[in-house]
Amino acid sequence: MKYKTNAFWVFVALPLLATEANAYRLQCSGTEPFWGIQVEEKSIAVNLGVDKSVRYFGLKTRESAGMSAGYSFKIEASRGRGAQRVSLAILRDSADQCSDGMSDRAYPYHIQADVDGMLLTGCCSISETK
Repeated sequence: MKYKTNAFWVFVALPLLATEANAYRLQCSGTEPFWGIQVEEKSIAVNLGVDKSVRYFGLKTRESAGMSAGYSFKIEASRGRGAQRVSLAILRDSADQCSDGMSDRAYPYHIQADVDGMLLTGCCSISETK
């Protein structure tokens, strides 16, 4: 008896498996105080509850040694001549259970952000915006 199969390959680009900064598109947030960070292709937009986001450029990404790609990484950027800096340490939660403490939503990433010396802790998800 012969079985006829129609097989085909589907290739999916996972946004967090590359080591280049533009592969990391994340939407991050935290509470008390409320803040938001959007990691985009060429910049990081930080909103600390004021009317307008502040953008940081020159993204540099480093993966954690000994970990699989996209599991634990750091993204850094600066403004102007580097006097103002943002540093994001991001860790994948294997159970997608990072909680913002205000909703029932669970996020796949934990974040600790240093924004010009202000430390923030929260959660991230993969950004849907391009």
